[in-house]
Amino acid sequence: MLHPLFMLDLAINYKREISYLMINAFNDPHYHYFRSSTHTNFDDSFISNSTWQNLQYVSVSNSLNVLGLMFLTIDRSTMNANDLGLISFKKNSIEFANDFASFICLAFGRFNIKKISWNVIVGSPHERTYDKLTKKHNGRIVGVLEKEKVLEDGLYYDCKLYELMKDNFIESIKGTRLENRSQELYNVKRSLSTKT
Repeated sequence: MLHPLFMLDLAINYKREISYLMINAFNDPHYHYFRSSTHTNFDDSFISNSTWQNLQYVSVSNSLNVLGLMFLTIDRSTMNANDLGLISFKKNSIEFANDFASFICLAFGRFNIKKISWNVIVGSPHERTYDKLTKKHNGRIVGVLEKEKVLEDGLYYDCKLYELMKDNFIESIKGTRLENRSQELYNVKRSLSTKT
């Protein structure tokens, strides 16, 4: 269920549209770094029907078109999340960027994640964005793994590792619009989950 303040919805509600967009994205060289493998599987089995292990949300426009997908994997024994990923199907979308910030707030708030870890291929156009996000929200660059991934071009690429702690993130958004959005999102989602 969408709330007018936030254009986030569960990915499973857009499974068919996501599959179509992913197939088109994989044919676009712009998404070369997103495909961190030498092969591609085009079925929609990666869309989960549960938030127990995976958080998968879409950013949608006012007309309910999917702008992008964001996801992470939860380790319930530690309440840490890894494999944070996002793909914007609309390049340079401010709406998607805002929804990504809401997604991070949702993970730390409603789902009580303690730490989010992820990686990016060095040289990816998204590396700079992740560097800024990490610095802005008191995260850290853990290091670089050399020759960690092989892409469809058959070349080896280094991966940069990141982590963002809940406490550091909360501290970094104090007094900002994101703090208000975080609180509103937590309260809205919480009230929606208690309705019968």
